[in-house]
Amino acid sequence: MIILFVAFFGFGALLNLAISGFGNGPRTSIGYIPALLFVFAIYVPLVALFVRRLHDIGLSGWFALLCFAPALNAIAFIVLGVIPSQLGENQWGQVPAGVGI
Repeated sequence: MIILFVAFFGFGALLNLAISGFGNGPRTSIGYIPALLFVFAIYVPLVALFVRRLHDIGLSGWFALLCFAPALNAIAFIVLGVIPSQLGENQWGQVPAGVGI
């Protein structure tokens, strides 16, 4: 994911340079649109994965809104990511078949 983002960002930088005439023309940021679209396309599945992880530990998916809090998002990902899963069944269903706890 990081490699693709760097590739899209590099492509955008080169495209902006080509549009501006390599420094002689007006500056533009239109080349970064592919990188921005990539970030938006990846963010939705990441939030869905985080909601599934929250359900594994027995919390509501609404805690995924912590992803959008600027000061709490990194701490929330780390803390909620290391909490062990619940044993057995919780209100969102059973442990998937083949998963050993």
